[in-house]
Amino acid sequence: MMKPYSLKLFKKSTQMTLCVALLYAVQTEVVWANKIASVSPVGTVMDQELIKGVIRDQQGNPVDGGTIINEANKQNTRTEFNGNFSIKGKVGDRLRISSLGYKTQFVEIRNATLALLKTEFRKVIRSTSGHS
Repeated sequence: MMKPYSLKLFKKSTQMTLCVALLYAVQTEVVWANKIASVSPVGTVMDQELIKGVIRDQQGNPVDGGTIINEANKQNTRTEFNGNFSIKGKVGDRLRISSLGYKTQFVEIRNATLALLKTEFRKVIRSTSGHS
């Protein structure tokens, strides 16, 4: 059974505690918290800009439900039905882009004014043959 914790137990600022809780909530949708051993800041969200992009497959179709993870700050998001996404990041951060049935891609953020990021996914084709 989940039990409430006082912010004093975390021995961190309220802002840091809430940031960590929100990061976990985004990753798992449901947060079950016990005691946290330690919290290491991964950089302030204030330093970062909102990076927007669109993910399409080789045929130009939008990829719905793709996962984008900023490996530098560990933030993640999913693409919308039209392939659009937005994520906090800064120049030099590396994005890991993946979706079921596609090969994972890595893209470096090269421009702080990046308005659109297009990545063409290559489908992973698996075939099986029956043996008798």
